[in-house]
Amino acid sequence: MRIVKKILVALDGSIYTEKVAKYGGDLALRYDAKITLINVVEPPTVVMPVGGMETSMPMVEIELTNRIVEEIESNAKKFLDQNKKVLESKGLDVDILVEKGNISNTILTIAEQNNYDLIVVGSRGHGDIKRFFLGSVSDKISKHAHCPVLIVR
Repeated sequence: MRIVKKILVALDGSIYTEKVAKYGGDLALRYDAKITLINVVEPPTVVMPVGGMETSMPMVEIELTNRIVEEIESNAKKFLDQNKKVLESKGLDVDILVEKGNISNTILTIAEQNNYDLIVVGSRGHGDIKRFFLGSVSDKISKHAHCPVLIVR
């Protein structure tokens, strides 16, 4: 049986967040494991015109985009801090991480680089057509993770 000592819990503010945090916390209590709550901020996609049109973005738009990302990161930290307090009240050792990048790739990279024994994520319940075109974060993580993945519905 694999020993679980480090659990990475991905929280995104969806309807599954409370259940995901609870499952991660319950497992951490059961195995006396360290738990890390992570939220990945995916920077907004900027569409640039091509084909002879100007391809640079005005500085005002860049500054506005940076301010938006900073605000999203700040809100993510507050959100994770709230969940951290709940889990710490149960006697758990909890860290938080706010990262920028592609959500599934960032979670997979953090999990592997830091030798997590388990990843806990929520299911978003995308419809079949949307999942076909975009895939879901939980699907990608479960297919490519180096460790077991618990998907909470």
